[in-house]
Parts: sequence; C-alpha cells; structure tokens
Amino acid sequence: MRDEQGNHIPFPTYHAFSALLIVAMLVMATAQSCASRKEQSYAGITLAGDHQLRKMVNIKSTDASGSFFLFVGSFAQHETLKVSFAWKLNDGTYAISTLPMDKIRVRIDNNITVPTIKFRWRSGYFREIQDMMDYKVIYAVITCKDSDWPQQINLPLQ
Repeated sequence: MRDEQGNHIPFPTYHAFSALLIVAMLVMATAQSCASRKEQSYAGITLAGDHQLRKMVNIKSTDASGSFFLFVGSFAQHETLKVSFAWKLNDGTYAISTLPMDKIRVRIDNNITVPTIKFRWRSGYFREIQDMMDYKVIYAVITCKDSDWPQQINLPLQ
C-alpha cells in the first residue's frame, strides 16, 4: 500500500485502520438494530396478541372549527362515531382506549368464553397508548359470541 506521496504504508497501520473502520460500521449497525428492536418490543408488549375486553361503549365525537375576521368567517362541524373500550394489557392491567368505528372489525366465534380484541398496527414509536390508537393502529378485530353482538338492521326510509 502507498500513500498520496508514493511512500510505502506499513502493513500493520493499514490493517489497523481497516479493522477500526469495520468495527465502527458494526457498532453503528448494532446501535440502529437495537433502537428498532426497542421500538418494536414496546409495541409488541403493548399491542400484540389477543386482549380480553371488559367494557365497550359507543360515543359520538364532535369536532368543530371556525375562523372569523370582523364580520366574515366560516364554521364547520363534523360528527364521528367512536368506540371506547377497556382492554387487558399483557401486564395484567386494563387500559381504556378509543378508536373510530371504521377501524373496528367483528369476528363471531361462539366457542370463546370472553370477548377479545386484537390489533393490527404500523411500526412506529409512541409511548402513550392512546397515541398508538390514534396514529399507529390500522384496525382492531373484536372476537365475540353471536349473543354479545345482536343483529340490528335499520333500513333507511324511502
């Protein structure tokens, strides 16, 4: 090996530099994989698996926004149906969370004893459970007996 001036580079110096470069790249790769594992493990600990449902209620959420300047302005109001539910975390405690109705799916299984909820989520880092529900949960599947979810069909008026 030769440097820019054409001088011979001693053999141990070249290998020491190469080894140092390889070690630095390995340390950076390990640090990156540990960070992503920490992120995945928290989401996995929180959301993975089937969780027992304790209580579930429908709520209507109204969002309003408006802006005015002198006598001119605008106002908008939007109503959304949401589901609030208490679900058992993997550590044995219960959390109360809310999801929009369009993120809820229902599976009927008459062989279960306790209704459960299972989440499908995108990876990402959030420490607060409701933040995960708002930004990372794609949908949730509620598994219950047919008797827990009776049919209620209201046809629109013609």
